[in-house]
Amino acid sequence: MKIACLQFAPEVGKVQENIAKANHILERDNVSGVDILVLPEMAFSGYNFLSPEAITPFLEPTKSGTSTQWAIKTATRLNCIVMVGYPEVDISETKMASTFSSLPNSSVRLTTPQEAPADTSPSAELDTSSPRRYNSLVTVSPTGAILAHYRKSFLFYTDETWASENPLGFLTSALCPLPTPPSLAASTTSPSSFSSSSSNDYLARVTQGICMDINPYRFLAPPDAFEFANHVLATSSRLAIISMAWLVLSSPEEWIEETREHAEELEISTLTYWVGRLRPLVENEGGKIVVVCANRTGIEGEACYAGSSTVMKLGGGNVEIMGYLGRGAESVLVVDLEEEPKYQLRIGPAEEMGEGDRQGD
Repeated sequence: MKIACLQFAPEVGKVQENIAKANHILERDNVSGVDILVLPEMAFSGYNFLSPEAITPFLEPTKSGTSTQWAIKTATRLNCIVMVGYPEVDISETKMASTFSSLPNSSVRLTTPQEAPADTSPSAELDTSSPRRYNSLVTVSPTGAILAHYRKSFLFYTDETWASENPLGFLTSALCPLPTPPSLAASTTSPSSFSSSSSNDYLARVTQGICMDINPYRFLAPPDAFEFANHVLATSSRLAIISMAWLVLSSPEEWIEETREHAEELEISTLTYWVGRLRPLVENEGGKIVVVCANRTGIEGEACYAGSSTVMKLGGGNVEIMGYLGRGAESVLVVDLEEEPKYQLRIGPAEEMGEGDRQGD
């Protein structure tokens, strides 16, 4: 199975320009034959909105806005699953916190993180007379059907200014797409390998997350609660996909200087932190689990992003780096899970896996 991450530097509020940039990168990098394409968190709106008023013009209706329409068009064109993050305004009457397709083979397990108390976060104080807003991730099949829809469970400080928490917690669901109908087969530009047993094994249970989800709840839960990682294990997921707008602890001036010299280099401190937050998966002896960290790069105001999108296999005390992008790269990472890893790390005891300063998005 082949997984692709589109890493780029969207700008706040420039939706059409950001879409044009994403399309250009996909065309330039000649993306074809992939099974899953993952974009960053709030990929086309940009992320760093500082108030409800600032983000309001860019909110998209549930599973039907600009980002979803782009995902449908791109999924059918590339004949692959497409996952893209977007700022959602809930248009449903039932206000379901997580929704998913009614495919016969869907297997969905939802768990509410144990450390999350009743909603006492700043987001709980938002105007409840208006439709709820969420930081969301939509997943579209190669046929253009909605396979899954997930809302961010753990909000970062920036999210808390405008978004509500997902009260149902993390989502693991089947992402096995329906076969491409003959009417669409001629219009697709690339084959996919969904018929392979290995692809179906991975897609039978896929855990979806959005960046801050891998951190302790509101940075108040015990660091060793590992809510997201333990959910992956509890649901027997073999694939976890995390859409991100992950920050790096640099000033804009520092980021520009460092990226000018090291744009293609991995942000090691960021990768180390991600691995630390996923430690239960590293220590798991039940088989390798694939984790996709699809991040963005660039600067928005004072917010600097870490890039470093990575696909890795975790388990048995090992971290296998299947592929990565540099901190400043704007390109597509394509990883074939059947190939050998680029790098392999052996992780020592828990006390040796330091996490450094807390990070997130």
